[in-house]
Amino acid sequence: MNDNVIIFGAGSSYDAGIPLSLGFVDKIMEFAYKGKSEGGKLSDQDKIIFDEAMKVMSNLYNYHGSANFDDRNIEDILSILSFNIIGKTPKEKDSLNWMTKAIASTIELTCNVKHNGSLDEPQINGNQIYRLFWNSIIERFKDSLNIPTIVTFNYDLVLERALFQILINETPVPDLFDGIILKYYYKPPLDRLCYKIKKKVYYRVNASPTTGTELEICPEEDLKTPMVVEILKLHGSLNFPEKMRGMNQVNRPPTNVVDNPFIIPPISNKSISNDAETIWKVALQRLRETKNIVVVGYSMPRTDIYVQYFLKTALGPKFDLNKIIVFNPDLYSHTDAKAEMIDRYNKCFSRQVMDRLITLNPPLIGQNPAYFNSYGKFEHFVNEIKFASNGLFY
Repeated sequence: MNDNVIIFGAGSSYDAGIPLSLGFVDKIMEFAYKGKSEGGKLSDQDKIIFDEAMKVMSNLYNYHGSANFDDRNIEDILSILSFNIIGKTPKEKDSLNWMTKAIASTIELTCNVKHNGSLDEPQINGNQIYRLFWNSIIERFKDSLNIPTIVTFNYDLVLERALFQILINETPVPDLFDGIILKYYYKPPLDRLCYKIKKKVYYRVNASPTTGTELEICPEEDLKTPMVVEILKLHGSLNFPEKMRGMNQVNRPPTNVVDNPFIIPPISNKSISNDAETIWKVALQRLRETKNIVVVGYSMPRTDIYVQYFLKTALGPKFDLNKIIVFNPDLYSHTDAKAEMIDRYNKCFSRQVMDRLITLNPPLIGQNPAYFNSYGKFEHFVNEIKFASNGLFY
């Protein structure tokens, strides 16, 4: 049983450079037109992917004659393409596959948190806020090592890469645990991965040697005091192969993207996927067991009807829920976006839950002028983790 669950939406990965839903299509178009990203020219394969994605979006433009949808919103596009495949024609399947590939390529080309999967090579590429997240979580729960379960709607590998960055480091991690067990609940053997933390001396030119840490793949029974990390990726992930195809997935690091990732569009056909069933089942169980829920970067979009009913199903029968705290910058704005988001929450939860249990303006116990402009953002959430008095966690 875990008393704390963190729900991550697209906004939690924004500081890693990954665009939000409303900016995703613009970025795909930019890559298609320019043929390059900030890292340089696109590969031949990426050029083909973005060209095909543009053809798909061009074909969808004809829908405007009778359908009202936003062709610059990736969730709207995926929803239409997903319903189209019910007809199961090759062309319609190909359209969804090309958009899925374009999403994967866009995430990787924009993501600034990098890691090549090496288990003995320190790497710190990308925004440090994600390393600070893991360091803060470990420090906050160091006595119990009962790390909050993470439920995420994101496909990216930001969390995995940042975790590897702090565990494979020239500065040793605290001697609180001797390894990690990463639980995905995807297809075996990717349902859980196990790594031992080992001491290693790192040598650098013109610098004294330092004793840090590295990771080593190991069986679970080799660990005496592991830190268990549950990351439940409800919409799939860039490191989940759609088909195993006899590959040795045990030795594949969770930081690396696979060729054909398993990605679920944000509509109500999620239930037809046997591959995702266990993930959703465990997430449902964790939400029913938990006392505190922290929501970060998820605006509860109207298109994600399935998730709204999932939350209603998970929280409906609970009587011992303590609090739901929502971090989102829209809630600190004075715009229509704030009112619309509050309205979406009001339509999802009962009046007594909204009045008594849900906090839409998270506490500011750790007030620091350096992050006044980050209210509601991922940085705000991370800065509050260490303060036990703010009621984020049990």
